[in-house]
Amino acid sequence: MAVNADIVNRAKNAVSDYVVKRNSDWKGGKIVVSIKGGEKFFDKFASDENAKISVPLDYQLTKVTSSLFLPIMAESNGRELGRTMVIAQIEVYKDVVVASNALSKGKKIGESDLEVKTQDISAYQGKYFTSADDIAGKITKTTIQQGSVVLDWMIKEEPVVAKGSPVQIRVASGSILVEASGVALADGQMGELIPVRRDDSQEEFKARVIASDTVEVKI
Repeated sequence: MAVNADIVNRAKNAVSDYVVKRNSDWKGGKIVVSIKGGEKFFDKFASDENAKISVPLDYQLTKVTSSLFLPIMAESNGRELGRTMVIAQIEVYKDVVVASNALSKGKKIGESDLEVKTQDISAYQGKYFTSADDIAGKITKTTIQQGSVVLDWMIKEEPVVAKGSPVQIRVASGSILVEASGVALADGQMGELIPVRRDDSQEEFKARVIASDTVEVKI
């Protein structure tokens, strides 16, 4: 015997409302819910058009994911009529930025490398982006396959000083300033300490980035 579609749809709407309230990243997306189980519960309350179907407010989840085992409750006039456990599979469709080309590690991302597509983002771990402007100009931290959603952990800011680039090393002590040529041994942003090495030495030491081609050591 087929389960009444109306009450199942009410249950799906209840699950949708519940997960969106507990995962703000999913707000504004198209939520698609499928439910397994609970057939006897749905048959019992299918003819009761006044029964409110919801996920109990006292049910707490530590994390909302794309697959949930959770209770569904029927109530009328504030009185609980019954509940059951179901498996809910959740898809969340949003317009997000994806890689229009395969991007290798260490590549500077251009606008032509990106496009916006509607994707199910329910299973992604990490921040996604809705505008290509938020990504263009960044550097890939890993290989990104064509068509993949671009997430925050996949990219980084372009460094002020790049690993392996030549730098002027300034050593300041009071009014005395000494400069030497060297190489950066790691990427660095303005103000960060990075390892460097003088061209005439194998010794490594830390210096602070003060310009795109200059680091400074204070002693």
